[in-house]
Amino acid sequence: MDAIKEYTQAKRDIANAKQWEALIGSPYNGGGGGIGKVTAATTVKMEIYHQHSNGDTNYHAPPSEHLAACICMVVTDMGPTIIAKAIAIMQQGLVQKAAAAKVLADAIAADASA
Repeated sequence: MDAIKEYTQAKRDIANAKQWEALIGSPYNGGGGGIGKVTAATTVKMEIYHQHSNGDTNYHAPPSEHLAACICMVVTDMGPTIIAKAIAIMQQGLVQKAAAAKVLADAIAADASA
């Protein structure tokens, strides 16, 4: 995928993410009505990197399923903040993709005029 297509896709992904984020706190009428909220975070995989000494285990998963479930509950509770941060990271990447697309467009324009 060239830089212009990557930029266009990233821009579309951010727009879709913002639409999805806007559902949080937004009123709805279906299912009896209510306010949109984050209800689950089930794809969380968390590890801690720590290697006491050479040859020791270096990646450590949560020590119990109960802790892992509680981590998912915390992530769900902090969902709006996490989503906003994730979109900000996506936007930073978009700026980088825009710069790459401009370099490519300038190069194409220079070749066309040569």
